[in-house]
Amino acid sequence: MPLYDYCDVVWSQCDAYLLSRIQRLQNRGARLLLDAHRRTHISDMISQLGWMTAKERFDFHRACWVYKCLNSLTPSYLLETFTPVDAVHNYGTRAQVKNNLFIKCPKTKAGARTFAYSGAVAWNALGEEVRVASSLGAFRRLYQRK
Repeated sequence: MPLYDYCDVVWSQCDAYLLSRIQRLQNRGARLLLDAHRRTHISDMISQLGWMTAKERFDFHRACWVYKCLNSLTPSYLLETFTPVDAVHNYGTRAQVKNNLFIKCPKTKAGARTFAYSGAVAWNALGEEVRVASSLGAFRRLYQRK
């Protein structure tokens, strides 16, 4: 899976057609490993192998990168990618209380595919118990348990 995961945070923002092709590639790999018949349902094979679907895997890696950015585990140019809501204004909103990230509304579809936007949306969708993990390993375990 290392080749499958290489830079997936960058190329996972592809359109639905390309995402379906990536999922088909994963499905073929599962069938090959399990020596399963072509008509065997893929969700059974994916769960038997303990894998996530392509979209779930991309979301997981994106969330891990956001965690790394917020906890200074990435290069300096990525540290400024995300802004907490309380750094933008001091109003006592629900987003500020939950420690959400500020989401800049994209003007184009390409803007909605950026790591800054999709990462902030993914982070804000996580539960509080996952976001406050003490280490990256703990974050990964809590994320997969959710």
